Amino acid sequence: MQAFKNRGVHPVSFKCGPDYIDPLFHTQVLGIPSRNLDSYFTGRELTKALFCKNAAQADLAVMEGVMGFYDGVAGITTQASSWELADITDTPVILVVNMRGMSRSVVALIRGFLQMEKKSHICGVILNQTSEVMCEDLRPLIEENCKIPVLGYVPKVAECVIESRHLGLVTPAEMTDLQERIEKLAEILEKTLDLDKILTVAAGASMLQEQKMEDFYPELQVATEENCKESGKEQNQSQGEHPVRIGVARDEAFCFYYEDNLDLLRAMGAQIVPFSPLHDAKLPENLHGLLIGGGYPELYAKQLSENETMKESFRRQIEAGMPYLAECGGFMYLHETMEDMKKERWQMVGVLPGHAFYTGKLGRFGYVELTAQKEQILGEAGETIRAHEFHYFDSSENGDAFRAQKPRRKRGWDCMQASETHAAGFPHLYYYSNPAFAANFVKACRNWEQETWQHGGRSMTLEETIHRIRPVDQKAKEDAKEHWDSLGKPLGSLGRLEDVIIQIAGIQRTPQIHIENKALVIMCADNGVVEEGVTQCGQEVTASVAENFLDEKSCVAIMCKRAGAGIFPVDIGMAVDTPRVEKRKIAYGTKNMTKEPAMTRAQAVAAIEAGIAKAQELKNLGYELLATGEMGIGNTTTSSAMTAVFLGMEPEMVTGRGAGLSGDGLKRKVQAIRRAIFLHEPDASDPLDVLSKVGGFDIAGMCGLFLGGAALQIPVIMDGFISQVAALTAVRLVPECADYILASHVSQEPGADILLHALQKEAFLTCEMRLGEGSGAVAIFPLLDFASDIYHKMSTFAQIEVEAYQPLD
Repeated sequence: MQAFKNRGVHPVSFKCGPDYIDPLFHTQVLGIPSRNLDSYFTGRELTKALFCKNAAQADLAVMEGVMGFYDGVAGITTQASSWELADITDTPVILVVNMRGMSRSVVALIRGFLQMEKKSHICGVILNQTSEVMCEDLRPLIEENCKIPVLGYVPKVAECVIESRHLGLVTPAEMTDLQERIEKLAEILEKTLDLDKILTVAAGASMLQEQKMEDFYPELQVATEENCKESGKEQNQSQGEHPVRIGVARDEAFCFYYEDNLDLLRAMGAQIVPFSPLHDAKLPENLHGLLIGGGYPELYAKQLSENETMKESFRRQIEAGMPYLAECGGFMYLHETMEDMKKERWQMVGVLPGHAFYTGKLGRFGYVELTAQKEQILGEAGETIRAHEFHYFDSSENGDAFRAQKPRRKRGWDCMQASETHAAGFPHLYYYSNPAFAANFVKACRNWEQETWQHGGRSMTLEETIHRIRPVDQKAKEDAKEHWDSLGKPLGSLGRLEDVIIQIAGIQRTPQIHIENKALVIMCADNGVVEEGVTQCGQEVTASVAENFLDEKSCVAIMCKRAGAGIFPVDIGMAVDTPRVEKRKIAYGTKNMTKEPAMTRAQAVAAIEAGIAKAQELKNLGYELLATGEMGIGNTTTSSAMTAVFLGMEPEMVTGRGAGLSGDGLKRKVQAIRRAIFLHEPDASDPLDVLSKVGGFDIAGMCGLFLGGAALQIPVIMDGFISQVAALTAVRLVPECADYILASHVSQEPGADILLHALQKEAFLTCEMRLGEGSGAVAIFPLLDFASDIYHKMSTFAQIEVEAYQPLD
């Protein structure tokens, strides 16, 4: 094929039978996926249709045979043999004969192949592992006695040999000089083969009447190379639905996939999202299903075992109910433990029970037909699909969801673990042998996507969010406290660091807390009250600072980078648009609250729901801990007004200088707050009334983040004064929300300490900070990381063999 490519011919390749490794080499050479053609899986007509679909745009189609030319199912038939594939597609065959240890006898061998079937399709022969002299000596004998041309020879080229191992050839990814070897061999074959005559033989192939895939499965919209790019731009959507994202493990350890299987998933509405369990730290974001194929995980057992973050990512998604299929090597990877080729045992993902172990021999090998013995993700009991097995490993827990039966043999066995969310086992399924199985898998992924969409994709309404907020889990808190007490240190000696982890356990509803993935959300909005001279600067500063957050040059952006946290500024109501800040804009700033309500009640609800939606989005992205921040000129004025109303206090008691007002400026600020409260008479018992009349969009957005975090079981950290007002608003709407909120620091604003008391919260830090932007909240990320690491990693009394402390009476 490389030789033909060098001539400007554009070939496509096919592999006869259930082989994965040879197509990997074809793909490496051609740069496009190679396909399998297998009449055991798809019968005559569908095999022909698949060939036509994938060969349509090529100058030349090359099919590589399998085993002996006439060797088929059970070793005694021609079903699924290379000969049957040639017969189905009426393709001329070039017989490649190994000449090692043979000379004139090759004539009898070739004649035997020609005469075995009435129509052999053999139109030429290539002599392999021989010399030019031998080829030229034998050419007249072969051509006279067999009536077919000798198309050349392949010499022995030791430096181009590709090594083999227990499952066949090594993979292309393991060969750093593969392309050089292929190019060298192509140069040699240009001289030793009659490529022009080979093209002439190929031109003798019969014209096939193309059969469209829709003729076999009308419900499918056929996937093609043009609309099925791995770039994630698949657009062929099933029944008008947007694609579901199925993560496919693809690297050196997991590389065994039928490309037509992936195309069928695409045709049914899936977007294929490749990832590497070896090299990536976690699963891709926003997945709705997983496919883990076969390969060589046993060769990479150590690396796979040591990639703890990836294994944890698998566990979280699977335990959350994400649908998945796992075949052979992928099945082994999901076990509790797996051996490598030296029989050393390694910890794996652990979502499936059992141990995968090396047997040193092929146990269950070849074609099988699987019959479901119970209802599960792929279909109902009694439904069938065809597959094959080829493995030197076995499992202590093979499962019994399916019964595998060898064709034309009595042998059969139970296999595969399966439930309504998964199917996993050693068989490699071929989806086109029963597309309903693939359709059921995609449907399960879509159903799961819809469920998560409701709680992480489609934004919850304020009413839905309120109804989803439950008290934190007391049992998880008790278990976390018990774990703290088991650690080898004096009881309670880490004080509030212990308390906060216990609180997070209650929030996440498990003592196995996770806060590695952190993010700061900065709600950016302008306030109409600046018209009253309550600030030192104008509204243009808001947009400028908001853009600066994304350049890692602002104070809080630098802090986030140091803490390993994401930063997400959101334009929820800035007076001007900016090119890069995420837009969830309710309006171009609030109204001047001294003259009219800051916003309508509907706008207040919309701004809260924007914050809820952001919390959902970050939950979907895998964030486990959120911090709140804000940016908006004039927002200490709105915050002081809301605090005065909620707590029934005089404005002077809760109003400060903000970013540095003069004495006269502070007087104007207090007067503006008094006028606004007098004008609108906000109802302190109705948080939405207070927010809409004297609040700001940034406060409303942060209120939504607190509510969304509570509904989604995510701890959310308050920053300073403005963030605390938002938290109080959330707690006034849903009192249970308070237990999902963490305090960070005491701001210098007069109302900050008062609000902490009202919320019954204690801050970690007293640093006289008054920057805002979430800087105080981000400042406690490292403290929480310390606490989490100690909680997870410190030795227990039992481990160090010391008697545990007993609580004092």
